[in-house]
Amino acid sequence: MKIFYLTLIALFVNLTLSAANYTSVGDGNWSTYTNWSPVGMPQPGDNVIINTNIIIDDQYTSQGYWSVSAGSITINAGASLVAGTNVIGLAIQNNGVIINNGTLSINQMAITDGTLTNNSTCNFYSLIYNLDSLKNYGTIQEVDSFFTSGVFINYSNATTESDSIQNEGVITNDGSISVIEMYNDNLFTNNGAFSFNRYYNNDIFINNGTVNSTYDAMNAGHWTNNNGSTVSLAHSFTNADTLNSPSAVLIVNGSFSIGHNFCNTDTITGSALGLITVQDSSHNAGVMEGYFEFCDNTTITTTAPFIDLNSGIIASTITYCQQTNITEAVTFSNIRIYPNPAKNTVFIESENSLNNVKIINNIGQVLISTNTNSIDVSTIKSGIYIVIIETENTIIKRKLIIE
Repeated sequence: MKIFYLTLIALFVNLTLSAANYTSVGDGNWSTYTNWSPVGMPQPGDNVIINTNIIIDDQYTSQGYWSVSAGSITINAGASLVAGTNVIGLAIQNNGVIINNGTLSINQMAITDGTLTNNSTCNFYSLIYNLDSLKNYGTIQEVDSFFTSGVFINYSNATTESDSIQNEGVITNDGSISVIEMYNDNLFTNNGAFSFNRYYNNDIFINNGTVNSTYDAMNAGHWTNNNGSTVSLAHSFTNADTLNSPSAVLIVNGSFSIGHNFCNTDTITGSALGLITVQDSSHNAGVMEGYFEFCDNTTITTTAPFIDLNSGIIASTITYCQQTNITEAVTFSNIRIYPNPAKNTVFIESENSLNNVKIINNIGQVLISTNTNSIDVSTIKSGIYIVIIETENTIIKRKLIIE
């Protein structure tokens, strides 16, 4: 999902000399005088307590935004504040405050100078734009895009759900954050549960809790997986900074599980408590140092380092496990790949029928997928590749050199 940015220009100018205090006493529009005590209509900058169900209409809005400027809105339990026709969002300015103990539903929320504290349920259907302080003790849901360059704290037992998050500030998660895509360009500390489809870390990510993905993750900054923490990626992981290499550092002191391919071109280190497991191809073109354990559950090598492709540096202090979750052929006498090196065509001989054959490059991309025993490789550039061969009763991996 694309991150949308707001141009917040002259949302509202508060002309009142002093703030008034209002409490809602009836359901209906904000502009209905009899819904308030004292009778009247709260203006931006006033201090408002909502005990009923109030709809923000377009009175006193600027460019579709209602401004909470130097005032406050408190929504009590059982009450609600929702956007009406022609109202786009709320803008917290000039040290304004919103406290939600009920239900707050609006299309966009902009926090440019002030604080939003959510203790119950917030629905922001399009955008959260936070430049100051957002504190969530409850549930924030249905967000399309979430941009923050301020402070966002997701407290214990709190839940935040968004299609996309871009962090240019400080995020601390003690609860649960679920996102389709996230880009971190400052400081993100996860002490709770963090789940995503894709995640790109470009600065500092500290994991003290659990991380789960349905697809890929990439680290181009500093990713620390502390003792007792777990990372479980359904697909692939890449530790590389293509712009400022070498600057990507992964520190593994907990469990780091990769369901598909692993690629390192910069630096990975960790303690004896660290564990990396890989279910498919593994490639190192950088530095692996420290004392962590590395387990490629489908390794094709028979001597250390037990990694499929290594053109980098692997310290002798790295340890390896012997566990196998996928049946591997101990010998390859019943499967033959030739010629190797190859130029135009690769042939595969097998006693069993071929279910699938894949040729994968060093960053985990599948270049060819077929079930035939004659494979045209003339369009693949020279290099070292991995061939994964799946038959009726086994899966093996072999190196293939293409000249």
